Amino acid sequence: MLGWRLFLDTNLAVIGAQAHANAAPDEVKERADELRVITRRARLPRRASDILSGEVDNQFERASRPPHEPRS
Repeated sequence: MLGWRLFLDTNLAVIGAQAHANAAPDEVKERADELRVITRRARLPRRASDILSGEVDNQFERASRPPHEPRS
């Protein structure tokens, strides 16, 4: 997890991963769900991955909502 934390603090992560995540939230959600299944099956400690998966779920829900119409 330390490696991921260090990577996610780089400009490469912001430019590459964030742009992709914003463009393909359904794919990011699918990968997060796969990671969740793998860590549970392996019975690995998963506090950090659960937090990350929860954040992915929240972001996916926001991205999936239709834009709200302006009030008149």
